[in-house]
Amino acid sequence: HGILSLLGAAAKTNPLLPVQVLESTAFINLATVVSIGSKAKSGTVVLKARLQTAAGKVRELNIKQGELASLPLAFGETAVLMLKPETKVNIADIETGKEPIKVRGGVCGLVFDTRGRPLTLPKEQVHRLAMLDRWSKPSNQ
Repeated sequence: HGILSLLGAAAKTNPLLPVQVLESTAFINLATVVSIGSKAKSGTVVLKARLQTAAGKVRELNIKQGELASLPLAFGETAVLMLKPETKVNIADIETGKEPIKVRGGVCGLVFDTRGRPLTLPKEQVHRLAMLDRWSKPSNQ
């Protein structure tokens, strides 16, 4: 809590300290998250992802609108991600389908979020709970 601002202040007197702390196990990367914006109907495939690890292993995933999905990528492992849009999508600072993107794995791998912002939840409790339950179990299609 507040440690990042302290690292910034410490950098003025010891520029290497923040780098050493961030590269240590003091901060654990939970996941690399790709947040995808789309106006497609829920359940529609909006993007195809292809992940190739440094060891050459390839994994592919169809990503649907309104869901969380993940691909396994071990903590610290690097890979190349190619994204092929199936509909009009928006991913900040990324031109889909152009160049491969270097990604790094985290405890939860590589996560794709197509739920949109702000999150909208159904008013009916039974539907809301079903949606929250579905989101708590990312799909690995």
